[in-house]
Amino acid sequence: MTTPFISKREKNQADNKEQAQKQKEAHDKFNQAKKLMKSEIKVQKDIEKAIQFFSEAISLLQVASQEKVQTYAKYYSARGNAYMEHGQYQRALYDFSAAVRFDEGRADYYSCRGNCLLQLNQIKESLKEFNKAIELDCTDGFSYLNRALVFAKLEEYNNAIDDYSSALGLLKDNKQANAKFKAYFHRGNCYRQIKEYDKSIEDLQKACEIKKDNAPAQNNLGLSFFENQLYEQALAKFQNAINLDDSKATYYNNKALALYHIGKLKESLIEYNKAIDVDPLDARTLYNRGNTYLALGQNQDAHNDFDQAIQLNPGNPKFYHSKGLAFQDVEDYENAIIFSNKHQAIGNDRLVFESRGLVYQEMKNHDYAIYDFDAAIQLEPGYAEVYYYKGLSRIEQRNLQDAIENFNMAIKLGSNNPGIYSGIGQSYRLLRNYEKALYYLNQALEKSPGNEECLVQRSNIYVDIQKYQNAIDDLSEALSKRPNDPQILYKRGLAYYKYLQFEKAIKDLLNAMEGGPFQSYESDIHYHLGISFANLELFEKAIQPLSKAIQLCKYEAQYIHERAKCYLLVGEFEKSVEDFTRVIQLQPKNSHALFGRGFAFKALKEYEKAAEDFEQAKMLDPGNPKLVLTIINEGNEYCQNIPKKLLKILLIFFAIVKTFVASLLLSLSLFWIFGILLAFCAWKKVKNNVDVFGYYEGEEVQPLIVNVGDFCKLRKKFTEDQLVMFNSCSGDNNPVFVSELPGKKAFIRQTAVHNMLSNSIFSILIGKTFRDSVYINQNIRYRAPIFIEEEVQILQQQQKNIQNVKIEGYIEVLDVQEQENRKIIALRTIIYKLEYNNQVATDGEVKLIYYAPENIKLEQFIEQ
Repeated sequence: MTTPFISKREKNQADNKEQAQKQKEAHDKFNQAKKLMKSEIKVQKDIEKAIQFFSEAISLLQVASQEKVQTYAKYYSARGNAYMEHGQYQRALYDFSAAVRFDEGRADYYSCRGNCLLQLNQIKESLKEFNKAIELDCTDGFSYLNRALVFAKLEEYNNAIDDYSSALGLLKDNKQANAKFKAYFHRGNCYRQIKEYDKSIEDLQKACEIKKDNAPAQNNLGLSFFENQLYEQALAKFQNAINLDDSKATYYNNKALALYHIGKLKESLIEYNKAIDVDPLDARTLYNRGNTYLALGQNQDAHNDFDQAIQLNPGNPKFYHSKGLAFQDVEDYENAIIFSNKHQAIGNDRLVFESRGLVYQEMKNHDYAIYDFDAAIQLEPGYAEVYYYKGLSRIEQRNLQDAIENFNMAIKLGSNNPGIYSGIGQSYRLLRNYEKALYYLNQALEKSPGNEECLVQRSNIYVDIQKYQNAIDDLSEALSKRPNDPQILYKRGLAYYKYLQFEKAIKDLLNAMEGGPFQSYESDIHYHLGISFANLELFEKAIQPLSKAIQLCKYEAQYIHERAKCYLLVGEFEKSVEDFTRVIQLQPKNSHALFGRGFAFKALKEYEKAAEDFEQAKMLDPGNPKLVLTIINEGNEYCQNIPKKLLKILLIFFAIVKTFVASLLLSLSLFWIFGILLAFCAWKKVKNNVDVFGYYEGEEVQPLIVNVGDFCKLRKKFTEDQLVMFNSCSGDNNPVFVSELPGKKAFIRQTAVHNMLSNSIFSILIGKTFRDSVYINQNIRYRAPIFIEEEVQILQQQQKNIQNVKIEGYIEVLDVQEQENRKIIALRTIIYKLEYNNQVATDGEVKLIYYAPENIKLEQFIEQ
């Protein structure tokens, strides 16, 4: 049978018809595949079906040879996207490469190929593809978005931020909300990496606004709050993430970390346990829980968690680091170093030496720490943080210029860590360059507003320059974020103490002790509690904390000295002698201790020992002008304080007058001789009865009290004549101060001395001891009235005839602030009623400005 003849034209028509049919089938398959890929509820099988349709379409297209090359590129690109979504990145790369061969001018094909390479971890190759895509089309926001991801992978965060910003400038269509979300989300994370937390928080908040139900966005926003030390805000965001997706162990872990940093350690453990329930093999959560156990003092539980973490991930050096810290916590330094060395054995990279250096730094072994930091720098010279750590160790070694150089190097390498500026500030503070110190601490707080550590460091500078209110404000702000931090409470307690706000100081110091401060702080806290009570004249309450301070530091002379003074003031003279003696054994040249023990011996009526101590104190510090003379009469009662030479002259004068009168009655020659003898005896009486407390003696220069704790006393009695004169001068004719009857009606029994008249005793004392001083302010509290004729009424029953009230004025230096040509001096002022067992009649405080005379060098009065 013969085949019918078919012309060439008929054959071409048949071929064209077949190709058209193949094209149609290819397009149909292609459209079916696209429909599957666009479905919002597609599953893996749908993607596999779509890949099959795309493959069939490509095969049919190859038969239809007249199809344009751009169509081939489109089909390969579509199948490449399906492979990408299916996770078959190598096959996807093949298809996108085919698309590029067919159509080299399409930017999106290069961009897609770049995404494949990025997924295959071929970072540098992917960067080339995105560069080509942007070269072909610089208006495509997606290309910038994709290249930014590559820069972030390469840790080139500033370049990544620039590309994300470019993408956001180009992605203006509301339909591109998902791309905008990615740009804000990832740019926020990049800002966090370079420690620009405010910008990071702003971007991530925008991402959360675009996708309110996105758990990763809430979690990452929480991380930015966390790293900015805004732990309460971080806690809220981590909880939002958990509410949106409670299947992620990471979210529970992060919430636990936030609780840990606000001091809620037990609540933190609960969250760690939830994280481990979700993922029992999460080594990082076990590591963090171990650190929490360590903070709670549950050392064995900490070791168990660290051991499990190491078993799950033996290559993480941080786990060995913390295991070493657990040994260090119980002072097992040998094992601590062993685990640090295991840490090093993991690998010879920067992190190994950096981590061990941090271990040594925490162990205060700064020589070893710096050795490891230097090794880390050699391995990775461009890593800024190691210079920062090295600078911290240099501060501890007091190698301050080198510390500043290391901090500046960290800044030069691009670090924005606010701790670097804080470190420079600390260095300048120790160099006593307070202006620069404040400048750099302010810089640190500009970069990280509210940073507690920076606030504490700045408060230290304010205390040094005696701006105590500024220091208190900084510490209060720090405590608003960490309200129970015992270290910050301790610092604020010291600031209140220096600011003479003793009640507030006591409150903070007690709270600090309850919170469990650093062990090295405990003795100082007890000491300042004690002297705060003492400054409030609660001497009995002062003794207990001072005793605790002494238990912790048995050989701290200052602590023992303060307790000795308290024992003296509460009348426990034997204990006072014992403490002063211990101080003298530790500091044989301590004239103040000898002076104090002399008082205690005098109270015990051991006058020879007292005189010996006073004389020795004077010998040790003969130029100290703060001391005055006290004269003892034959009955061992104090007389009014009078300069020594004047008293001698007066006594001799009266003795001569008495002799002269007697000589007139008898015989001139005999009684002149007798008068001379009497004068000689009077002089001897003065000489023998002068009780020198190591006081300053001189005609022109008056006593000058300049050291905290120095004090001076003056005894005074007010007469009825003085009261009448004061009434006349002041115009104050209050009947209480004029007549006995109104006094009885006012429940004070009799005529009282004017309050302001009685307080004139302080004017006398201050005028004698601070010659060129000016009052700033004075606070006075009236505890009990002072009467005229009081002593007569009390002592008449004992048949003694002593006239008028006898009181004692007392001033003591509380604080001295040095300025250029003057001192700001705070004094305690007290009036005691001697006939009422030293009852306090008046107490208060005085603040004055003292201008030093030109002929006095203040340095000579500063206690060494």
